[in-house]
Amino acid sequence: MIIVGSWVRYGAIMMTDNFYLLMVGQTLIAIFQPFLGNAASKVATSWFADDERAIATTIGSLSIPLGCIMGMVTGPFFISDRDKVHHSEGRQHVNSYMMISAIIITIMNVGVLLLFEERPKIYPSKAAQISTKVQFDMKKDLKLILHNKNYIFLTITYAMLYGVYTCLGAIINNLVSAYGFGSVDASIFGAVFIVSGLVGSFV
Repeated sequence: MIIVGSWVRYGAIMMTDNFYLLMVGQTLIAIFQPFLGNAASKVATSWFADDERAIATTIGSLSIPLGCIMGMVTGPFFISDRDKVHHSEGRQHVNSYMMISAIIITIMNVGVLLLFEERPKIYPSKAAQISTKVQFDMKKDLKLILHNKNYIFLTITYAMLYGVYTCLGAIINNLVSAYGFGSVDASIFGAVFIVSGLVGSFV
């Protein structure tokens, strides 16, 4: 899904200049994000021993914010404030950025698809073996969590926090440009914003 979405997004800018097709590609990538975010605990449970599971989950969970930092920091290397004036050059720079992103995404995900196995041949612990045999009923499980007040409260709280984080990351360039800061400065602010959140979560 991520591979398809990244190339659809690149094609929308490179060939058609269609904003709606661009949003289709971005939406395909966004749909897969919850699966990616929840994969860390699943992989840690199946592939790591009990005393290694917490560290493996932490490292896996950090991949998303670290990826966001890389995206914010590398963006100004391709797209600059000068591109706002020179639209033809700016278009080429955006095309290059999207193409390189699509290539990196493809290489990384193809490696996972070809090399990663669903479960280990030898389980690292008894809990790991049991976890792979647990059967889930989506309708039944969904009904249970919807009747769990603590889960609903936690979901609403996390949704609000994540919504603020996502919106601020999307509009930070517009916020700081009014004070004379450029795209490079906005990228630094965004990276510091994410790193501060990571440090705060550990503290």
